[in-house]
Amino acid sequence: MYSYLINKLNYKNFFTITFCVSIISVLSSFILEHVMGYAPCKICLYQRYGWVTLSVLSMYAILFNERVKFTKIIFLIIPIFFIVFISFYHSLLEMGLVSNYFSCQTKNIETKTIEDLDKLIRDTKNTNCEISKFNIFGLTLANIGVIFSMFLLILSLITLKLELFNHNGKK
Repeated sequence: MYSYLINKLNYKNFFTITFCVSIISVLSSFILEHVMGYAPCKICLYQRYGWVTLSVLSMYAILFNERVKFTKIIFLIIPIFFIVFISFYHSLLEMGLVSNYFSCQTKNIETKTIEDLDKLIRDTKNTNCEISKFNIFGLTLANIGVIFSMFLLILSLITLKLELFNHNGKK
């Protein structure tokens, strides 16, 4: 099965898969935020920036597929590494295994009465990076981000190896 998938993997398929995964990630995050009302934390936004960058770069690679293939794969690996790192850090943060180095708190809050504080607390959406807001089959969104980004990282390294192998004419 593995060799069958590797034989079907080529340069164009890699960028198409990367584009589809990144678009699914971006669209699902927008749906969760704007339709379902889940406010993203800062780390979620950083991950989203990585996914958007990845979707733009992969779309560029699909549209201009005959020029500098090797360089495009390398340029896609950079945002994939970024997403892997941020997603993995976010997962560890949710599990309580690392400290939070990103400020996920709002600005200084000044209230004069208990009623003002109560209203502020009730009206503020949860954007704490350490608290998972949504689970699918027991996996948090950060865990799913790790799985998707690791899949793309492995796929990109295999494609890079195949491109180098084919480029040297040893096939």
